[in-house]
Amino acid sequence: DSLQYQRRSFLRIHWVPVHSGVKSEEILTTLIDCYNKLDLTFQSDEIDRAHRIGKKYVNYSGKKVQSIIIKFKLWKARQDLYKSRQRHHNKSTQKPAPSFTVSLDLTYRRYQLLKSAKGAIKSNSNFLYAMADINCSLGIKCKDDSIKFFNSVNELNSLIEGNWIIDCNNYWELQSVIQWLWYVGCLKSLCYVI
Repeated sequence: DSLQYQRRSFLRIHWVPVHSGVKSEEILTTLIDCYNKLDLTFQSDEIDRAHRIGKKYVNYSGKKVQSIIIKFKLWKARQDLYKSRQRHHNKSTQKPAPSFTVSLDLTYRRYQLLKSAKGAIKSNSNFLYAMADINCSLGIKCKDDSIKFFNSVNELNSLIEGNWIIDCNNYWELQSVIQWLWYVGCLKSLCYVI
């Protein structure tokens, strides 16, 4: 995916509280706070751009939050922030729920494909989980500790034996495929991408 390749230098920080004030100063303060919580040193020259993205919403504790998207100048700076998210998550298990999360910036199509893979492997004991790696490549972790990568619904179908993932353009097409699969006895689990 060329569009996904363009997004490789981006990360998203979710559940970031919205404060009143000048937006650029607020985002800078928020980033410094996030970096401090991850035991990283914030260096503004490593970041090309950062701004809020998506809708504002109220989180579980009643605070208004919104995501921030960051474009990095340096790949190493992006890697450091993304890898440190696990340290923050591990620390947060002894404390209340984490105040923010760091994630990859996947395209909508790849995000939906990842969701479909997660749904398809739930009933398959040969797979542990579906994931996106640091390079935004999609994969499935197997019980034998190998990772099988995929980029399309067809590649995912070939990885998961006994499960069918159907990519249909409309509801009626989906209904006819489901009926056929049920009739021939192949329908074990179903995930769909619309």
